[in-house]
Amino acid sequence: MSEQSDNLDAIDRYIKTTPIKTPAASKLRDAWIKYYDATGWYDRNWYSPLYDWARNRKHEFNLANAVTEADKAAAVLQAKKGLSTEELKGEPDRRLASGNYVDPPPPGKEPFFPTRVKVAAGIAAVAAVGLTVLKKLYIDPFLPKRR
Repeated sequence: MSEQSDNLDAIDRYIKTTPIKTPAASKLRDAWIKYYDATGWYDRNWYSPLYDWARNRKHEFNLANAVTEADKAAAVLQAKKGLSTEELKGEPDRRLASGNYVDPPPPGKEPFFPTRVKVAAGIAAVAAVGLTVLKKLYIDPFLPKRR
């Protein structure tokens, strides 16, 4: 597991286990569960914009789950001033003035043949050609000829 995957799993647990107080928060949680449960290993570990997208969804969820204005103000303050992952690592804070992160679009639907499948097929094809050439060069000369 990567650090990003662990962070995304923490956001997932937070959204799934936080008690729901409003119908809007319930809709956001349902949308999160539907999206995140369909997210694959590659996206969770390597698609770097997904973490910023997930943090923004957590912030939206917190705002939607706030019942009073004081709760909303606390959610906004936490998003703006709370300790970020980057700050924990000694890196500069990347949050916008609103407390959100630059919101990239989430990864879209995977194409029928994703890149990793194309790479694997290319490797398999090169290996098949290589084995055929090796057979012709090193094995066939030593086999008895048929008449």
